[in-house]
Amino acid sequence: MLNFRSFLSIGLAFGIFIGASTLSAECIPGDPDPCAPKKKIGEWDNSVAIGFNMTSGNSETKLFTFLGNTAYEKDKDIVIGAMTYNYGEDKGTTQDDGSNTTRNDFRASGQYNRLLSERTFLGIGSKFFYDEIADIDYRVFVDPSAGYYLLKDNTFKFRLEAGPSYVFEKVGGVVDNYLAPRVADRFEWAISCTSKLYQAAEILLDVNDSQNYIVNAEIGAEAALSTTMSLVFLVRETFDNQPAEDREKDDLAFISALKFAI
Repeated sequence: MLNFRSFLSIGLAFGIFIGASTLSAECIPGDPDPCAPKKKIGEWDNSVAIGFNMTSGNSETKLFTFLGNTAYEKDKDIVIGAMTYNYGEDKGTTQDDGSNTTRNDFRASGQYNRLLSERTFLGIGSKFFYDEIADIDYRVFVDPSAGYYLLKDNTFKFRLEAGPSYVFEKVGGVVDNYLAPRVADRFEWAISCTSKLYQAAEILLDVNDSQNYIVNAEIGAEAALSTTMSLVFLVRETFDNQPAEDREKDDLAFISALKFAI
């Protein structure tokens, strides 16, 4: 899992990011106001984000990231969708198949929540994972859940949810399907009209094997540069206690990108 040095690096990065986002809140005469209202309740909120990193010289690396998000909220209905694709190469690294690929993974998720009261909800969601380097051909989660908002106002949102998830996967060439009770949380903090911070985590436990469990965690920040463009930074971790043969249990990714509202 994350060690002290990882937490320190994440803390410093987010401290710098939030400091920069505070400065970005200042409006420059003639520029679009980043504090102007965004999408209204009852409208789809769609965005894409693109990140690219490259080095050349003593090391030659490339990393491309594409993220897409959509959200809809009206009355008692909440719909959330997201996807991420990462592809990376390192000329100094050779895989077993002779390629220089260091990242090639895709994930997508969707969830529908129905509010039963101001804070209580029922939901159904699904997630899909593919990771060439981790030797995951597919991992699909079906997540029915019940949840409750411990905090819910214009500044803070914090919810807990749990349910009897089911997992379908092919990892390391082995096909496995199992029931995995899931516990999750999500926290959102609207720091200002131009910046926000969020955290999400979940753990899934195989009912047939106590040593088989998966933890997905994410923390992210966003700072508006204009009414349609933002800078995003996020850290994602996946811990698989029973990975494919000769693969690491822990996968950690740092992602920075420019986000565009569409």
